[in-house]
Amino acid sequence: MKEAEAAGADFAGGEEMVEKITKENWTDFDALIATPDVMKSVGRLGKILAPRADAQPKDGTVTST
Repeated sequence: MKEAEAAGADFAGGEEMVEKITKENWTDFDALIATPDVMKSVGRLGKILAPRADAQPKDGTVTST
């Protein structure tokens, strides 16, 4: 998370961000970048994020770095 913030991310997190999106229907962001280890959790957000996002490794929105 520190790396994301150092790179200029306004928000960074893992499960806590997934919970915020789920419980609060929070979508106050332009892009969501996910690492492979959280994709299972991010996948649960499909109904909330489907109109806004589609995480695809080829688009650079799933990355391990």
